[in-house]
Amino acid sequence: MIDKDITKNNGKHWSSEDNKKLEDWFGVYSFETIANKLGRTIKSIEVKKNKKGLGAAKKATEYVTAMELGEALGRNPSVIKYWIDNNDLPCVKKVIVRTQKCYRIDVNKFWKWAKENNKIMRWEMYNRNSLGKEPQWLVEELKNIKKNNTGKEWTTLEDLYLSEGYKNGKSLKCLSEEFARDVKAISNRIKFLKVPRRRIHITWKTIEDEILIDMRSKGIKFNKIAEELGRTTSSAVNRYKTISKNQIQA
Repeated sequence: MIDKDITKNNGKHWSSEDNKKLEDWFGVYSFETIANKLGRTIKSIEVKKNKKGLGAAKKATEYVTAMELGEALGRNPSVIKYWIDNNDLPCVKKVIVRTQKCYRIDVNKFWKWAKENNKIMRWEMYNRNSLGKEPQWLVEELKNIKKNNTGKEWTTLEDLYLSEGYKNGKSLKCLSEEFARDVKAISNRIKFLKVPRRRIHITWKTIEDEILIDMRSKGIKFNKIAEELGRTTSSAVNRYKTISKNQIQA
């Protein structure tokens, strides 16, 4: 059944199901998230929200599920459920389909809770930048872990995550941040494990080109530039040659 009060988005109508999802998600997710989930524009969400009289949206609060939080922290969702039941991790339950409920965790409240329960966290498994803006105390905590991890033995679980991450195209810099170890330590461990690299072409961004040119103009070696950008040395060299060639032809 199509809602008579139709809002079009590139010819797409609002169905009863879409309207129900908007009502369920409004105030729980940001406009941008709702728009992405429904395959619509933010403007379309705003217009429909006003027509339905849903009121003012929560501007900055973003929620994640227990599974999403577990993925970000490198922990099993059952661990998150245990924290909710036994360690007072703040959460709400949202009905998604009929009586089916799903945990919703406010990211801002999670950070406050995590600081108070830092002893049970394993930040070396945390996937950086997966939970929005990170508090300064976490940045300092990760620096200390990285410092203390120098020379620390690798666990079987860490080897597994490292192998999977590298095979799936993650850069050495990215893995360095995830495991709170130096890039050199990551590189050496990958060589020791003989992990094959999956060849994935990652397009160079304009900002990366600018950094590459700037650092090279200052006489910085390609291996250092590659480390900074999270790319291989050969990739940095080839990209610099391409940029130089295009500038000459222009």
